[in-house]
Amino acid sequence: MTVSSTRSRADLRSGVPKIRQTFRRLIPAAAAVLCLAACPAQTALAHGRLPVSLLLGLEIAGTVLLVVATALAISALVVPAVLTVGLAVGASVALGGPEVLAPILGTALLLAAELAFWSIDCSRPAQAGLRVGTVRGLRLAVLGLAGCVAGLALSAASELPLAGGFVLTAAGTLAALGMLAILAWMGRSALNAR
Repeated sequence: MTVSSTRSRADLRSGVPKIRQTFRRLIPAAAAVLCLAACPAQTALAHGRLPVSLLLGLEIAGTVLLVVATALAISALVVPAVLTVGLAVGASVALGGPEVLAPILGTALLLAAELAFWSIDCSRPAQAGLRVGTVRGLRLAVLGLAGCVAGLALSAASELPLAGGFVLTAAGTLAALGMLAILAWMGRSALNAR
């Protein structure tokens, strides 16, 4: 065995962790882009009378921005990318798009953001462990499924013939205030963690 063959084997072995780390980043990044790409695909296929070119342009721009964010591992670009697509999806529904798909597209937006952040986190060695990835993947799957089911249930409940009134208005107001309190608590705990 020569010195050069021993050196080349050592070089190959040292490159294996880098390849694994690249795949650990690539898989969530590709899944994030696919989740976000569901929104422009739905817009292109489902809308005949809406100003599709503007909505589709916004959704494609947001998707391209997410590709750039995950490729360059810039977490500051993830939220604007998902927000751009989310605004276009919201405008699509407001302009008469299919409301049935709104919970599914909302879940796709949530999953895209989480997967993009996961991909960016995998670029840091401390966050790239297999156990961490498995647990995070399972939590993300449960979150996505729960979000989709809850959205579809709320969509179905909104179609019920209820008269409204003070009780439903008060319940809606309390739910909105509760959601704001949860978001404020989550934001404060995130700031305290830094």
